[in-house]
Amino acid sequence: ASPTRACAGRRRWSRLGRKKTNLIGDAFLSCGAVSYYGPFTGEYRNMLVADWVQNSLELGVPCSGNAYSLAKTLGDPVEIREWQNNALPTDSVSTNNGVLVTRGKRWPLMIDPQGQANKWIKKMDERANLQVTVMSDPNLLRTLENCIRVGWPLLIEDVGEYLEPALEPVLQRATFKQGNRVLIRLGDSDIDYDPNFKLYMTSKNPNPHYLPEVCIKVTLINFTVTLSGLEDQLLGMVVRKERPDIEDRKVRLVLRMAEDKKQLQDLEARILKLLSESKGNILDDEVLINTLDDSKSTSKVINERVQEAEKTEIEINEARMRYVPASTRGALIYFVIADMGSVDPMYQYSLAYFQALFDKCLEQSEKSDDLDKRIGTIVNYSTYTVYANICRGLFKQHKILFSALLCFSILRNAGRICDSEWNLFVRGAGVVDRSIMPDNPKPDVISEQGWDLIFAAETRIEVKEPKPAGAGEDEPAGAGEGEEGDAAAEDEAPGVYVFQGICKSISSNWDAWEAWSSSADPLSAELPDGFSEKINMFQRLILLKVFRDDILQQGVQRYVGYGLEKRFSEAPVTSMEEVFSDLNKTTPCIFILSKGADPTNMVLRFAGERGYADRIHLVSLGQGQGPVAEQLVERGCQSGDWVLLQNCMLAKSWMPAMEKMIMELPAKAAQIHNDFRLFLTSSPASYFPVAVLQNGVKMTNEPPNGIKANVLKSFASLVKEEYFESSKKGDEFKKLLIAIALFHANIQERRKFGPLGWNIQYAFDESDLETSFAVMHRFLEQQDEIPWGALLFITGQINYGGRVTDDWDRRCLMSILGKFVTPKALEPGYNFSNSGIYHIPSVDTMADVINYFEALPGIDDPEVFGMHENANTTFNRQESLKLMKSVLDLQPRTGGGGGGKSSDEIVIDLATGFQEQTPQLLDDEDAGPTTFIVQENGLLTSLMIVLKQEMVKFNRLIRRMVSTLVDLKKAIKGEIVMSLDLDRMYTAFMSNAVPGIWSSVSFASLKTLGSWVKDLIFRVEFMCNWLKNGQPVAFPMPVFFFPQGFMTGTLQTYARKYQVAIDTLNFKYDVLETPAEDITEAPDDGVFVYGLWMEGARWDAEAKKMAISRPGEMYTPIPTVHFQPEVDHKVAADVYQLPVYKTDVRKGVLSTTGMSTNFVVPVELPTDVPPETWVLYGCAGLCNLSD
Repeated sequence: ASPTRACAGRRRWSRLGRKKTNLIGDAFLSCGAVSYYGPFTGEYRNMLVADWVQNSLELGVPCSGNAYSLAKTLGDPVEIREWQNNALPTDSVSTNNGVLVTRGKRWPLMIDPQGQANKWIKKMDERANLQVTVMSDPNLLRTLENCIRVGWPLLIEDVGEYLEPALEPVLQRATFKQGNRVLIRLGDSDIDYDPNFKLYMTSKNPNPHYLPEVCIKVTLINFTVTLSGLEDQLLGMVVRKERPDIEDRKVRLVLRMAEDKKQLQDLEARILKLLSESKGNILDDEVLINTLDDSKSTSKVINERVQEAEKTEIEINEARMRYVPASTRGALIYFVIADMGSVDPMYQYSLAYFQALFDKCLEQSEKSDDLDKRIGTIVNYSTYTVYANICRGLFKQHKILFSALLCFSILRNAGRICDSEWNLFVRGAGVVDRSIMPDNPKPDVISEQGWDLIFAAETRIEVKEPKPAGAGEDEPAGAGEGEEGDAAAEDEAPGVYVFQGICKSISSNWDAWEAWSSSADPLSAELPDGFSEKINMFQRLILLKVFRDDILQQGVQRYVGYGLEKRFSEAPVTSMEEVFSDLNKTTPCIFILSKGADPTNMVLRFAGERGYADRIHLVSLGQGQGPVAEQLVERGCQSGDWVLLQNCMLAKSWMPAMEKMIMELPAKAAQIHNDFRLFLTSSPASYFPVAVLQNGVKMTNEPPNGIKANVLKSFASLVKEEYFESSKKGDEFKKLLIAIALFHANIQERRKFGPLGWNIQYAFDESDLETSFAVMHRFLEQQDEIPWGALLFITGQINYGGRVTDDWDRRCLMSILGKFVTPKALEPGYNFSNSGIYHIPSVDTMADVINYFEALPGIDDPEVFGMHENANTTFNRQESLKLMKSVLDLQPRTGGGGGGKSSDEIVIDLATGFQEQTPQLLDDEDAGPTTFIVQENGLLTSLMIVLKQEMVKFNRLIRRMVSTLVDLKKAIKGEIVMSLDLDRMYTAFMSNAVPGIWSSVSFASLKTLGSWVKDLIFRVEFMCNWLKNGQPVAFPMPVFFFPQGFMTGTLQTYARKYQVAIDTLNFKYDVLETPAEDITEAPDDGVFVYGLWMEGARWDAEAKKMAISRPGEMYTPIPTVHFQPEVDHKVAADVYQLPVYKTDVRKGVLSTTGMSTNFVVPVELPTDVPPETWVLYGCAGLCNLSD
């Protein structure tokens, strides 16, 4: 019987034998995992391990194959359960991270933006007397020395990208023996090294760039929360709230299974010990035989329990899985919120803050016995509640971005937006084989990139099942529907290319497509040739991006309302009462400031309503105010008063002390008065403490938009009833108050038009207006006659002009002021705009003025700024471009258009293509016989010097391109290190942007990468032609790196020819009727210049004067212009000086000449209207257009 009993567990022991064999490969895989995969995401780790397993099996290395798990190989189930009890998340990535932390031979450095590792380490080593410090702590070395001596674990938080050099021996574990003592040299002394010492480091930086010398000294571990990991955490939260019995059963089950496994392990260990100690015939060893017998019976009981537990686990998981849509939605929302931190440094929200908010949604949402209805309620309620909560801390321009990202994320996860159409919408077409593309039927309307996008949509967007008729309009829009999609059904359905035939349709039926694109509402208008029945609403956005990018932002906003609910497309209004309800004595309120906004009055007013008018204490931070603020907070904690710390961004050096003070509040909660509240105000600043932002309640404070809101705010702040009636010239004073207030509003609101409004965005504020009011009041009181000239000069050139650094902006400022501060403004019937809406009304009292302001339109028409209706199109296009750029910047690195290629393959293909297109260097040896002719004075002509200078600049750029393209391909293949510059170059290629390493030595350009390369080729070809064939008869201004040098060279040529001083010369300009290509001879003096564009107006060839732009026509070509030098040139009264810029951004760096580096030259063009008209239109000439 004994042999029978002894062999009863043979099957279990044979399994152990297989494990022993597989242990060879599993240990090898685990070594690779511990050594290499720590910094990567869970998805990439799985790819790495799958690749390693495949290679191991191919090489015949025994391993567990697809069943391999780092946690099972190196982890202890009981220990892992203990980690999870100590706040380690339960997902597999976090479990593997725990193994890396505890099994690695190098000290762990954890990338921990959500603080999960931090929380786990603190709880796990709490009993071991864990010490916590930061890298910037002046006592860091002292704390480290104490911990090493006594064997305490040490956690260093908030580690940056560089480590303290003094940590070097600790990181290297550079211990040595001296007798029986183990020592380590720290600083200039040797100290005893306790083997129980542990070192942990965490960083809140979500994407740090550590140098190789840091990476080889630590075990880098990525603790960034993953989507699946967060889903699992939130699922536990939901089930605990909704079905606590299920979650309790699951916990008990896990604990029991872990205990059973431990018991089996103990039995096996005991048997092995007895076997090793047994002497003689083992059948005579009664203890061993009895132990084997116990093992068999115990194993049988445990196996029965395991089978029962597996059934129970299936039941529990089935019940839990019913709640997955709620946890999935929560995880999606959190990752959108986390992305917003990249948009503005103040948009920081901790995972703990989000989980508390999500938990609040579970409690407050409507209960129901119907499980499906309850889950739908949770999904919808939590989505909108979190959206509204986050929106109050976002600036207006980012609220539509947030709602769009939320909508796109939810619908992509639900399968309603496929990857191919998403990548086309966000990234564009990417690499396109133009040799197989049909010709663009309207290149003047559809850009090259737009036509690429349409062709890519036709060939790449494949949906798995055909859309029913009206699919674009009838798709369900519930926020809680279709969370997981029907991927299986889609995979089996036949693929349909919904854009099939669209290129042919546009070419053959252009009139219908043009009518659609110019319709009032292209997003819902009928598409030509039956495409309305084929494509859905999102796919319409792709068409909108091509045909009407000026309304793309409105289209996205409409889509948000369609894809979720309408309330998500309109930012909710937030009140102080709502914000206050989320505050408590340890949670501060942070007001994020914008230009021209101050929430102080709002806070004081709210304090008054709450009976705290005398119990709120303010301090404006700055030099030396930190201790004052600390005292106020300390007293407030005791008395229950409120404290407002203003302008925190001005106290950069005090920020660490403020962070420490605020983060210590929860620990001292028992000693803090329940009524205490802390308010902070700060403009966006990268150095504002992230921990305070993540755990505080945020609210943005922005001034209202529009002239109406602006003048009402100005009068409310600066003009009181007694001041309004204070002048002896009462009528003139009141009218000028209104005129100057409208002027102030005009120049502030004009900023929204970007370069068309102002070259530089000036921070005009209420102090300028207040000073102008005071000066005007003094002039009226002290002078019998109103000194209009002095009033204009002081208001325009000093009060407001003191902020203006660009001469052309100063011209614009004085032109606008001349409309408002003029004797005509006091005359009845004078209007500030053509519509007649904006004027000085007949007023007697302050109430009359306010009533007039209240009656003004809420939305400003461009005509009030003296601008063309196209200005609105420009503004809308800029807003759409900003929105799309923000969305693109937040996307992970991936393939652009599709085609089945990986990111690496796409970048290598692009690099190879650019290598083939890169022009040859410009070489002096290629110069023709008429190029570099030496004059009698032994010098080259001025324009030849210009050519040489341009050649040097182009050659520098070409060399940079050639070397970096080679290096990038090598780095992708792993032959050299991928430097930060090359990594950014890789990212730029994926985004179709010019890499910074090229643009730093490039000509000024805002084009996308493909267009930029074409532009470079054109420029170099022109220079090469000039080099080989001598001076051309006409010059395209855009080809030059430094067109200002070309202008100076032209003047210098004239000065030498006629022996006149160059500083007496200026250009006079003649617009030619002959196109540049038809010109056969160069002028006797000066140069023919072509290739310029005009923005804000157009050239009327018949009238030979400037004319108003046609609707929708943003840029028009300027004919060839003869730049002719003239001595003592005078500007005529009937010409407009058109400032020419290199790019349409217009803004540049102020050079030593006092001019912007972007400014080239003012071209004088004849006009039959006052030149101020074109000044207000924002007319300018451009060398290079953007795509």
